[in-house]
Amino acid sequence: MTIKPLFLFSALLVSSAAFAHITLEQPSAPAGSYYKATFRVPHGCEGLSTTGITIEFPDAFHKVHPMPKTGWVLSTMPRKEIHEPASVSWKEGSLPNEWYDEFVVRGQLAKDAPELLSFTVLQQCGDVVEKWDQPMPADEHAAEPEYPALVLHVTAQPTEHHH
Repeated sequence: MTIKPLFLFSALLVSSAAFAHITLEQPSAPAGSYYKATFRVPHGCEGLSTTGITIEFPDAFHKVHPMPKTGWVLSTMPRKEIHEPASVSWKEGSLPNEWYDEFVVRGQLAKDAPELLSFTVLQQCGDVVEKWDQPMPADEHAAEPEYPALVLHVTAQPTEHHH
């Protein structure tokens, strides 16, 4: 009967390590669909409060609409060729290291989106900036990078049935 608590404890250790990174709430979505990208920020940088979040979008993510947040200044940086945001920033806010928050953007995935879409997130804590942009290694046994990019798995578009 003593196995259960040990198992639960080890499961907690594993899950708490997984929450150390900024993550996407929904890790997959079908090509061509509208996607609500919820970026979860579980902590600051090196114990400091988060004062800014910038998200850089992949080319296959269009019609971007960021959700404003009370207490933060929202701005967008347009793509050169089309009048759509290439990135969105929430600045001049304060998210203490001990607190958790989410930053939300809605957009549409291209019908021909690649299987893996990477979002780069810049997390600013005063003068410290952490750039979450490292690609995950192809070898699943390789060590995970310290600051992995946020990857969305794009699934096949639902097929329309013709009779």
